Amino acid sequence: MKGQWLVAIVVAVLAGCSAQPDTTSFNAADWQAYGYEEGAAGHVQLTSVSGANGTSYIEGYELGRQEYCEQDALELGKLQRPYHGVCDDINPDFRAAYVEGTWWDHGADISD
Repeated sequence: MKGQWLVAIVVAVLAGCSAQPDTTSFNAADWQAYGYEEGAAGHVQLTSVSGANGTSYIEGYELGRQEYCEQDALELGKLQRPYHGVCDDINPDFRAAYVEGTWWDHGADISD
């Protein structure tokens, strides 16, 4: 029984750590910085932000996404990092290289 409670507490803490930040007090610079962080992390763009805040968010997001999409997709796949398709319109070969990386076996000889 103690083990079940411990698991429940750990799950609750981890869920809280991955939650979205409280954006109610964000100004335009905050929205741009938040957008940049989301784009640079390869997250999918938010669609719920509108007006001036939305414009600031999108500007930051696009800068971050551009940076994210400049990385080596093969390496991203080799590291088994998630990819959410955010580079498909920037680099049509990104997804194929990523998928190839996910199949990479560090000990295998791929020349066969």
